[in-house]
Amino acid sequence: GYCYAVKGEYDNAIKEFETSINLKSEIKKEDAHIFTNLAHCWRYKGNKQKADENFQKAFQLDPSLKK
Repeated sequence: GYCYAVKGEYDNAIKEFETSINLKSEIKKEDAHIFTNLAHCWRYKGNKQKADENFQKAFQLDPSLKK
């Protein structure tokens, strides 16, 4: 997902990040970065609501990310 995001292919990046999340049997603190990356992609696509939702999920998993 990250490689797609760096290239500006946000739809592909979102698909990969969401697949990564869906394949996990348990979401852990160290997975917060997936949600932040997903949030950034949504933000770059102009969807503030989806971005905010994913940032909140990341912050719930790892409050230290909220700065």
